[in-house]
Amino acid sequence: MALDTDAATTQQTSRLQTFLSLLPEATAARLAAAVERDRLAGAGHLPHEQILTALEPAILQKRSRPRAWTAQRLWCVAFEDVLITERYGPKMHGRIARAAIQPVWSWLETALLKERFQGLTRDISTCLKAGDSAGLKAAVAKLQRASGKAMLTALHEGAGPGPARSEALRADATEMAQLLLIGPELHVLQDLLPRPVERLSGEHMTLIRAAYDGFLEHHPKEAAYIPLIVMARLARPWEALRVMRNLNASAGGTATTEPHQHVMAEVLAADAGEEAEGLKRLLHEDFDPWVIASRFGIFSRKANGLLAEASTVLRGWDSAGLRTRLGEISARLGTLIAHAPGRIMAAFPQQEHGRFGRRLGPQPDLSRAVPARTEQAAERSAQLLRELKTGGPDPLLADGLVAAAREAAQRLRAYRDALTRAMSSPLDTIRNEAEHRFSAAQRLLALLEQAA
Repeated sequence: MALDTDAATTQQTSRLQTFLSLLPEATAARLAAAVERDRLAGAGHLPHEQILTALEPAILQKRSRPRAWTAQRLWCVAFEDVLITERYGPKMHGRIARAAIQPVWSWLETALLKERFQGLTRDISTCLKAGDSAGLKAAVAKLQRASGKAMLTALHEGAGPGPARSEALRADATEMAQLLLIGPELHVLQDLLPRPVERLSGEHMTLIRAAYDGFLEHHPKEAAYIPLIVMARLARPWEALRVMRNLNASAGGTATTEPHQHVMAEVLAADAGEEAEGLKRLLHEDFDPWVIASRFGIFSRKANGLLAEASTVLRGWDSAGLRTRLGEISARLGTLIAHAPGRIMAAFPQQEHGRFGRRLGPQPDLSRAVPARTEQAAERSAQLLRELKTGGPDPLLADGLVAAAREAAQRLRAYRDALTRAMSSPLDTIRNEAEHRFSAAQRLLALLEQAA
């Protein structure tokens, strides 16, 4: 029973996250502002960070970021471009779990900075209220550098955030500290590239080149973060591979960018891999068609975009692992698609023979009601076909998707037409069941016609 409860909770959480991420801009902005106010008021009954994280795509996708600035949010800017929501594998350089933010923030507040922490965050709040942009910039830089220095010292001595002090959390904290120390320098590039950037101009390329060369000279170990920031701010992140390749041809380049291109490719592949792992966990019997289609669209776009870009601009990168993941997910979804006609028609049982064994061809079996679970499975299968089609199906699935939708629609139309005689039956039970099935068939046909 506990396992069933956990699975249900995971499904509900995934559904909520997908729903929030796809809200219209204005709705997402109002909800985010309300949640921010609730959090600032100290209320503890809502999962504030989870809701705000889920709303982020809806807000950023529309080129708007209306959420209220706080000391914590400004502190996070140094590493916001490498944050990830889910992590199923080991810690990877260039990726920090959002779940690490609160433990590290609390660690700074209660152990590392203590009294200084209150003063540093109060200075930021004061500048925010006064609209003092110059003072705010200086106050944020002071908090970031103080935090980074204190964290690295404590981590070097064996301390760490959180009661468990997990290795993954320590590794995230270490990378956060490294980025906090150079936060002001990174912020210059972040300001020049407000996300999402559809197309980089020549001026953008000049500024990226200058930032990259500057880091190679003054912060060589952190130079790899420049392409990662560029990648995070592009509407199509995989195109950052081409951007970095083009930097090699620009005048004044000091070093080849190819090693960092490989880092970017590995990070992008890991991102797609995390999407694949998250998707696999959702492919259970009671799958949510909207969540599945949405998550598969994200995964397919990332994977195919990276494979296409890497094949033209990156030499020697091994794409076998990503191709395997794409094939595996496509195969599992292909199985769901192939089984969809059978799952749909299971909600519309037939009898092969009439009275006295006479063969009349398939006829609706109206002798008993169809279980609600079977009806729900049929509707989920039809919705899955529709959602996958309207979301732009992957080429690997397109043919099977259309074939399954057409097969199910053809069988369902024949069944619906056979119900018309039963709908005039003098027996209430038969007539009521026939009307119920007819209504269900009409509803599913509307979905299937959109998929075919």
